[in-house]
Amino acid sequence: MSLLIVGILSTPSASYAQQNILTPATVNPANLPTTTNSDSPGLPAITPRTPLTPQTLSSSSPAFTLDDAKQYVNTHPLPAAIITGPKPVIVQVAFLASQEVSKRLKGESLGVPDGTLLCYVELHGTFTFYGPSHTKVTYSTGVEVFDIHTGNLLVAGGQ
Repeated sequence: MSLLIVGILSTPSASYAQQNILTPATVNPANLPTTTNSDSPGLPAITPRTPLTPQTLSSSSPAFTLDDAKQYVNTHPLPAAIITGPKPVIVQVAFLASQEVSKRLKGESLGVPDGTLLCYVELHGTFTFYGPSHTKVTYSTGVEVFDIHTGNLLVAGGQ
């Protein structure tokens, strides 16, 4: 069985920490600047339920629910895929460590440190992708991986 990853999508030009240096004397949680999910890797996708701050970006708690992920995936087609046949069905949605997600993607690197918690969504359907020279590949499984803090889509593809 083969795997097609559409890509690790969009990385920022500079990290939040490089753009906004905070010293201990200036850090007051009530006054922390918010950031946007466009400051982080990936493409904006799921809207976080909590404001994005340096504190929430370093938290181990997801900023959205599994239901939020399901709703997003059910209302947005898999990027770069041509969907034929019945509407794809979500068969799994879970918050998983990056190593587990990488394993499920047959060792594909996700561009995040080991141990990073991610949101993994697996769909069943018919997903067709076009490659170089108009080559076409079709898969019965689609995958999307989201950053748990920003909701950004990090990886999308078929396998």
